Amino acid sequence: MTTGIILLALAFLLLAAEVFVPSFGILGITGVIALVVGADMVIEYAGPDSPIDWWTVSGVLVVIIAYFGISAGVVYRALLAKKRYAGIESLMGEEAEIVEWSDREGLVSVQGELWQAFSERRYPDLASRQTVQISGHHNLKLQIRLSE
Repeated sequence: MTTGIILLALAFLLLAAEVFVPSFGILGITGVIALVVGADMVIEYAGPDSPIDWWTVSGVLVVIIAYFGISAGVVYRALLAKKRYAGIESLMGEEAEIVEWSDREGLVSVQGELWQAFSERRYPDLASRQTVQISGHHNLKLQIRLSE
């Protein structure tokens, strides 16, 4: 019985860890196996006259597995929808401040960093500290346009 209870506790820990650790389902499958084996050990120890039967345990197992499956799916979708905060792609659409500008290229400040920038159009009158918007990039240069 003690082994069965330990397996049940281990199963819950493994299923909870599956949500947070990228194990590609290995922890979840191991947790389900531990849950089934642990439940079987607890039921067998209780004896044939026990008020616990396999139909009750099966129903509880289905509910637990469905709960963790749905929870993992929700967490996965939330992580996919999360905005990227690294790389040059994360700067698209952000506002930048002109540091220095000459006709079609110059330096801009974005999120506290200095970047080389260029523009498809000529902007000879862009002044220092003027706000522009990042519209693209080429190599490691940002493409800008006037903020609207």
